Amino acid sequence: MQNQSHLAHFHMDGEEAFMDGLAIHENPYWRDIEAADAWHAGWMAAYAASRSIEAESFLDQRA
Repeated sequence: MQNQSHLAHFHMDGEEAFMDGLAIHENPYWRDIEAADAWHAGWMAAYAASRSIEAESFLDQRA
């Protein structure tokens, strides 16, 4: 149960980072290297969080 809580927290952090990155990406000056890196980091964090939750769900089904 503690692991699921950790994953949910990680997922929320990933979504927040993604939204922050998206806001930067939609900025007219998003091509700035720092903004592009922040957008990419946010996207990767959201993707990693979603994959972690999918993996946890798969393992729960197999148990």
